[in-house]
Amino acid sequence: FDELYARKENLENLRKKFYEKKNLQEQLKLSLQKINSLNKELEGYTEEIEKLKKSVELYDKINDDILKKENNIKKIEREIERCKAEINSLLKERKNYEEKRNKIVSLGPDSECPTCGRILGEKYEEILSNFEGKIKEIEEEIKEKELENSKLLAILSKERESVETLKKEKMLVEKDYMDYRTKEKLIESIHQKLNEEEERKRKLEENLFAIGEVEFDEAEYEMISNKVKELLPIKNKAIVLENEVKRLPSIEKDLMELEKDIAMIKNDIVACIDEINQLGFNEEKYKAIEEKYAEARNKCFENREEFRRT
Repeated sequence: FDELYARKENLENLRKKFYEKKNLQEQLKLSLQKINSLNKELEGYTEEIEKLKKSVELYDKINDDILKKENNIKKIEREIERCKAEINSLLKERKNYEEKRNKIVSLGPDSECPTCGRILGEKYEEILSNFEGKIKEIEEEIKEKELENSKLLAILSKERESVETLKKEKMLVEKDYMDYRTKEKLIESIHQKLNEEEERKRKLEENLFAIGEVEFDEAEYEMISNKVKELLPIKNKAIVLENEVKRLPSIEKDLMELEKDIAMIKNDIVACIDEINQLGFNEEKYKAIEEKYAEARNKCFENREEFRRT
């Protein structure tokens, strides 16, 4: 029994390792399947994203073109504001010369010069001519600035039209662009999951290596377990009997003591009877002897019961 029990204990340890290893192998199998599935998913998204790359490149180029044109529009708008400011300044300057010319005309050639106070005389025509020349120059500058402003407005209009066209083109590829970015995030997520699963797989392989080879026979384990179950009651009974056998010397000793007590009690009874016969009947003495006899009998009975229980 002891050999069988030891073999059963050994098999139980092997059985524990065997099923632990089996469980790890199942987990490793599932881990490898998951890694394979993630790699296939990654491959699919990578193929899809490659098809969308041209649309993304076009989207990015359109965005860059829009940004450049919007910056150029701001620059043109600043130039237009500059032209307007210069035209306004020239208009004020022209108005100033026109007012001065008109004042000279209203005063006539015999009037005093409003600047130096001398009679205009022959300088009258020269002064008027100078004013007219200045006014004409300013008007030429105004025309140039207005022409420049017109050109800038035309360029601005074209640039704005170009931006609107680009925005429409952008809308056509925007869906592909958003799809590309979504798949980029999915690919990033899959890479993270793959790293986590690869780490899990590595730990499972380490645990399997630590367990090593395990040889276990389930049929042998079942046979020995059943045999141990069959023999266990017999083993327990044998232990009880062994303990009883160990107690025999003690029981024999108790039995000898009991026999001595019985012999003493019998002697006491005989002595009592002899005493009664010699003294004749005395009720009080009889009752005392009877009580003594009952006490001795009870003691004997108790000793027998105690012996039986043991």
